[in-house]
Amino acid sequence: MGMMGMSFVMMLMVGQGPNELLDVVSTKGYWRLQGVELTAENMLAQLKAEPGEPNADVRRLMAVRALGELRKREALPLLRKLTDSKELFVAEYAKRAIATIEGKTLRGKGVPLAMRMEDVGLLPANCGLVAQFALAPGTGPVDVAKVIAQMGPMGEQMQQEGGLDQLTKPLVEVTGMIGNVRIDAVTVGLAGDVGNDKGFVVVVARGLYDAQRAAAALKGLMTDENRQRIDQVAGMDVYRPDDEVAMILVSNEHFVLAGGPNADQLPVEALAKAIKAGKGTLRDNKELAAIIDATDKSGRMWAAAQMTEVYRKGSPMFEPFHAAALSTKQGKGGTQLTLLAQGKDADKTAAAIAQFNAELANVRRHMEEGVAQMPMLKPMAELVKSIQVKQAGGNVTITAKMPGESSAGMMLAPMMLFGMRAVPSAPPAMVEEGPVEVQPAQPQGR
Repeated sequence: MGMMGMSFVMMLMVGQGPNELLDVVSTKGYWRLQGVELTAENMLAQLKAEPGEPNADVRRLMAVRALGELRKREALPLLRKLTDSKELFVAEYAKRAIATIEGKTLRGKGVPLAMRMEDVGLLPANCGLVAQFALAPGTGPVDVAKVIAQMGPMGEQMQQEGGLDQLTKPLVEVTGMIGNVRIDAVTVGLAGDVGNDKGFVVVVARGLYDAQRAAAALKGLMTDENRQRIDQVAGMDVYRPDDEVAMILVSNEHFVLAGGPNADQLPVEALAKAIKAGKGTLRDNKELAAIIDATDKSGRMWAAAQMTEVYRKGSPMFEPFHAAALSTKQGKGGTQLTLLAQGKDADKTAAAIAQFNAELANVRRHMEEGVAQMPMLKPMAELVKSIQVKQAGGNVTITAKMPGESSAGMMLAPMMLFGMRAVPSAPPAMVEEGPVEVQPAQPQGR
């Protein structure tokens, strides 16, 4: 896609928070690339076309979306029939198009906490940090042209280089390979022992995609070169595009990925067995399990961490603490984030806070400069500006507010609260060996 295209997608997600791949594909740009004039008649014809046409599933979805955006009431009877469709995404797109024509807004329901906790349970016991993000249900495509206009000099350059089509084309190519993808929730587990040649990160995603089509695309891309292969582990296909990544396409609603510098240390067998059994070994890590249990998980994002020796050595800011819990509360105008970190030495905690504040001041300066160049960064700048730190003995509470409800922006927020670094040298979390006492995060606004 290119560096500029990737930068655009990241900024788009931070600013707007879409959770579907097609949400970042312009309707006008898509049909212009297809050589089809964007009219209600042509869109209805697309829906009646033979299923064998290239990328028929994506074309149908884009046609349904376009009928909604064109607000053609004569399309309502056909759209209502499609609300009973069993094809992936079609019924949802039809309902959304109907709502758009009728001047309403339709949002999805998201993934219940109980189901998200099942994903936490799949993680292996040797995790040191667990984080979870429940993405805000999308309301439809973002205005890509408007976003480009908010990107300052980069946006101007993109417009000069045919910005909309330049961005749309590679995204259309990707959807042509795997179809649409929606992400509703992401659960992340980081090994307690990480380094340049050890450790792992596990990502468990819930949403909707065509697992069979994705598998075919992976097989088509993988060759015998670079040690690419497909393994059978506990009766499940494990795709290894290289020595550092392993993927399991569990179902159309479930996807699991493990990555790390050492293929032998990836917990592939543990994950495959956990998927088949419905639970893994995370609860065997009693200290981390206790922190997770005590963390307020009612918000759309939370994290819990157990400090290991490796984590403590990562930064002087982490060294004083033995446990940390991050919680969020959605309120009027944004999301309140609260990080509670527990320590025993008040002097060491004070020193860590001093370093944190120094780096925070530096980040604030850079964010102000960034917003002047790229207005889309304003939500992250407001987040940084809102950060406050309070100490109580060896403990510290850090609060901040993320404007709006950008899902991707919330994922980036912990970096601002924890490490204040573009690439943290160690995970932002804390717990030492032995029994740990963790106080639940207190609800905001009470």
